[in-house]
Amino acid sequence: MASAVRVRELLTPMARSQRGDLVLDLSGLRYLDGQGLDALIGLASWIRGTLVLRDPSGLPRLLLDRSRIADLVPHLRIEHTTGPRWGLAAGFEPGDGIAG
Repeated sequence: MASAVRVRELLTPMARSQRGDLVLDLSGLRYLDGQGLDALIGLASWIRGTLVLRDPSGLPRLLLDRSRIADLVPHLRIEHTTGPRWGLAAGFEPGDGIAG
């Protein structure tokens, strides 16, 4: 399980230098807590495009939906697709979570 600190370490430099949308494929994410949510909000604040959270499911989707993060945070969008899942490979394994 990746910590929120590790997520920030891996993705903040990328978010700062990104010139377009940054897509995170969350299809394999099984756990997300408040600190993980805060890490995603922080990434959205650094990006020059949009942070796209693609295909969250289960508990992460529930937390994202209930928090209304996509309505409240500029430059952040949740996307559900049915086609191929292309995302960011940043040292995470399927089934990993993001927690404090």
